[in-house]
Parts: sequence; C-alpha cells; structure tokens
Amino acid sequence: MTLTLFLQGGLGNQLFQWASATVLARAINLPLRINTSDYLLNNDQRELEISKLIRSSSISYSTDNEGFLLRRNPVSQFFAKRKYGALIDDNNYLETSKFYNVQSLMMRGYFQNYEYFDDHKSELMLATENPKNGAVINDFSEYISIHVRRQDYLALQDIYEILDTNYYIQACQAVNSIHPNSKFLLFGDDKLFCEGLMHNLQERSINVTLVPGQKNTALNDFTLMRACAGHIIANSTFSWWAAYLSKDSKVTIRPRNWYTDGHCVNCPNNWIKI
Repeated sequence: MTLTLFLQGGLGNQLFQWASATVLARAINLPLRINTSDYLLNNDQRELEISKLIRSSSISYSTDNEGFLLRRNPVSQFFAKRKYGALIDDNNYLETSKFYNVQSLMMRGYFQNYEYFDDHKSELMLATENPKNGAVINDFSEYISIHVRRQDYLALQDIYEILDTNYYIQACQAVNSIHPNSKFLLFGDDKLFCEGLMHNLQERSINVTLVPGQKNTALNDFTLMRACAGHIIANSTFSWWAAYLSKDSKVTIRPRNWYTDGHCVNCPNNWIKI
C-alpha cells in the first residue's frame, strides 16, 4: 500500500519527480517510496543526489529491479504493474480522482510543471534545507548566480538549444537595469566557455566572478546558487530548481528557448524571458 516513484535523471529532474510525487501521495493518502534502481548501473553517469538534499523520515528507498526494467522490457512492465499497481506518468498525473481508494500506485515520468506542487512550495523549501550536504554558506545576498550548461548538450544539439554568450550578456544587462551594479557568480560545466564569458562580461563593466568547478561538487554548486539573491538560469532543471527554491529571490532570468522543438519547461510567470 504505497506510491512508488521510479526515479530517473539528474538532480533537477529528481526534484521535479519527488515534488510531484510528494504532493500526490499526500492527496491520496499513501506513503511514498522512491525506487532508485535506475542508478544501479549508472549508464548515463547520473548520481542519486536527492537523498543527500532532502531531509525526511517519511520517505523510504528501494532498489527493486522492476524500476530499472520498467521502461525497457514489456514483460517486466506487466509484472511491475501487477506488483505496484496502476502507472501514473506525464499524461495522466492530473487525473487524481482516478487514484483515490487504491492500494498501490507507481509513478514514472518527468513531471516538469511547477503548478503540480507550487501550493506546497514553502514545505518543499523546508524539506530541502539539509545542513549536511557539505556546502559552506556565507552571505550570498548580494550576488546573482549565472549558470552555464554545455558539455552534455553539445552532443544533443538536435534536442537542446545551446545558449551562447549573447544570452548571458543580455541577461546580465537586464538584471543591472533592474538592480544596478549587481555582483554575479558564474557557475558552469565548460571551463573554457565560462572563462571566455567572464572576460566578455567584464569588458562590459559587469562585476562577475567565476566559481572554480571541481569534481563531485554538483550539490555544493546547487546549494550556493540557491543562496544567491537572483538567478540567470540555463535551459537546465538544475538551475531552474536553484532559482525556484531560493529565498526572497529578487530577479530570475530564463532563456526563451529551451528545446529545439520550441518546448520549454514550465516557469513561474514573474521570471523574465530573454
């Protein structure tokens, strides 16, 4: 008698799935269990970051193989549904009335719509304020974070828009038009691009500092970005969540184009499109 979420993807996608599942589990009065079997083989080099971020004694984790096979093997899908119940995915999440008075359910999808959980934002913020994640937080209330994501996208240019220097220049100028003389912190996964971007911004008298990247610092970067007072996000759920969970964020800039097909992850209406 549980709602089993089959988790997938990186930290940003993990958070969309967890938040949507948390709200649904409460609505239909089922305990939430997170199946992490996708991360056993780790073929796409994704890490199970969310368990380090969320502090909750009400969530249990499992690694049953059905989770890994669910999207790959029709026979396994059949037996998984017999064990875990009806499947909730991106197509039927809003049909909550169908799921009342059931004993078990399973979720598999990305659920990239903040409206699924926005009414519970304060609870999500509290649940993800875990002091044990290792980041050292000073006062970042004067800084605007800038996030660059390129390395994996360069091999997926038929799917993802590649944000260029012009986007970040325009975004910084937009922030400075609202909050003059802002100070920026630049985070990114492409060292050469970030160094070039920093010099381009500095040539335009934009006060920016490059945060040196180190291996296995994704969660630390996330925590530091979240602590900033404003955000220039990439077309990445990673920086989307850093901005969304930020306390008292005074401005968020987001790219107009996210995917090459024109699709964009749903964003709050007060985020500025560039």
